[in-house]
Amino acid sequence: MNETEKKYLLLLRVFLFSAAVAWGCSVLGLVLPWAMVDKELQGLGAEAIDDVMVQYWLKMAAAVYTLGGCFFVLVAIRPIKYRAVIGFIGCLHMILGAVLLGNGLVLGVEAIPLYVDVGFCFCVGLGIFAANRKLRKYFEVAA
Repeated sequence: MNETEKKYLLLLRVFLFSAAVAWGCSVLGLVLPWAMVDKELQGLGAEAIDDVMVQYWLKMAAAVYTLGGCFFVLVAIRPIKYRAVIGFIGCLHMILGAVLLGNGLVLGVEAIPLYVDVGFCFCVGLGIFAANRKLRKYFEVAA
């Protein structure tokens, strides 16, 4: 591995770990009591959520996001093993950003958090995708 490849691998891992933290922080939605979760969501602009089914679905979403964060950690630690999915998850992040942008604009979501979420998805997705492309020859040789 040459110096340029080392830098791109480090950059790829930074993007992957950033995604892991962003997705993995949802674990708090699983382990904290609902009253605390609801208070934090209200701090982000949501109304109080008293509907048990909505609480259930939000806990389910938090579980999925947490598992997604765990997956990003695995990929960041072992990028050669998971090289086949790296470009794909980079593209998925960009698609997620587009979905968030479209729905956020239609729903009238405030600029913050909308632009922060969308910007993060586009930056991380593009970073993962671009770093992966730069490392394609290294991944082929290392496999």
